[in-house]
Amino acid sequence: MLLSKAIAKAEKITGQKANQINQKFYFTYKGYSISFMANGRIEDDKDAVCFYVTNKARTENDIQSDYWPGNFWDNLGQCFKAVDRYTA
Repeated sequence: MLLSKAIAKAEKITGQKANQINQKFYFTYKGYSISFMANGRIEDDKDAVCFYVTNKARTENDIQSDYWPGNFWDNLGQCFKAVDRYTA
C-alpha cells in the first residue's frame, strides 16, 4: 500500500490527522496506537511498512528482558481488525 493511501485510510477510519515523527506515522484508535513507516523517502510516496499496534496503557519497554509490547501486522487493515478484536 502506498504511503499516501495508508495515511488517507487511517485518517478516514480514526477521524484524526497523522502524528508524524520523522518517517513514522502514528494514529490512536480505541485506546491503541497504530503506527507505520515510509519505506524510503516520504516525498517519493513509497510503500508503507512496519505496521505496528501497541496498547497505550502498556508502552513500557524493558531492554533488560527484551520485552517490547505490541504486535506487527502485514497491512493496515489487519491493524484495525486486531484492535477491534482486542476491544470486543
